[in-house]
Amino acid sequence: MRLGLLMASAILLCAVGNVPAAETGDGGNSEAKMAAMANPFTTVASLAVAEERAGFRISPLKALPGDYGEEPVVMLFKGGKMIQLIYEEPLDGRRIVYRISRSMTPDVMNGDYSEYDRDEKISLGSLSLRVKGSEGVVYAAEWSQGGLNYCLLADDGIDDLELEEMLLGPQDRG
Repeated sequence: MRLGLLMASAILLCAVGNVPAAETGDGGNSEAKMAAMANPFTTVASLAVAEERAGFRISPLKALPGDYGEEPVVMLFKGGKMIQLIYEEPLDGRRIVYRISRSMTPDVMNGDYSEYDRDEKISLGSLSLRVKGSEGVVYAAEWSQGGLNYCLLADDGIDDLELEEMLLGPQDRG
């Protein structure tokens, strides 16, 4: 049944994409309109610039796992509703995305609506986080602190210790 619905959806999408311009009523500009949609993210020069434009200061990550670049790509969503920092692993392009907002809730900032084996609340220091993942790996973490909402997304996931070090700093395990 699911396969049938999937095939029907694919056929419908293909058919809609091939409707003549006279039938869509847009003069054939559907693709042009989609291509011209404004990107809601704007890259800015630094975290300080992003914080100034957004009107709030954030709690930076204390550490990064592996070889992720220490200088993130800094972006603003819709002029300052959210700050987004993207840390990229230079060899294979894996990313860790760190999002912070005063007005957007963590689940909206997350944008990952996948179902995971692990979806639970944990405590790290004074933080209460919701983590999502599977097989001992965290793909998304959400929390609120000091009037701001935070979200951390990892393409390939991170383990609990890496998450703890990112948020609280490396601990002396001597």
